[in-house]
Amino acid sequence: MPNWCQNQVTFTNNNPAVINEIIFAFEECNLLQHFVPLNEWNCTEAVEKWGTKWDIKGSEDQFELDDNKVTLWFDSAWAPPIPFYEAMEARRIRVEAYYYEPGMCFCGEYNYGVDQRVEYDTFDGIPSNIVEVFGIEDWESAD
Repeated sequence: MPNWCQNQVTFTNNNPAVINEIIFAFEECNLLQHFVPLNEWNCTEAVEKWGTKWDIKGSEDQFELDDNKVTLWFDSAWAPPIPFYEAMEARRIRVEAYYYEPGMCFCGEYNYGVDQRVEYDTFDGIPSNIVEVFGIEDWESAD
């Protein structure tokens, strides 16, 4: 059973058809395969091309549409889909993403093609923007 990495990603593109295509693929639970297809699924190829073992599962209550951008919330297996984000950027789809993997104590931000991953030992080591995006302070205060 994998650890689950929490993700928030915003895709921006001036073409409404591109944004609608992202939403459709997300709702069909094949976003990664739709944009970065695997010849035949195998774990090695999936991790290489997507950065995660399986495609992500989405639903209509896990996205927010705003003009020329859509924000998605989802979990991915073991890690965020950074190679997928890179492929989307190559298609001129702007990507701004945040991720948090508490089981393996890492988090980060992908922005303008740059991945800034942070490994932490304690809650205080998590950058404040990650704490805010995922509401982590609420989780920590509940303990």
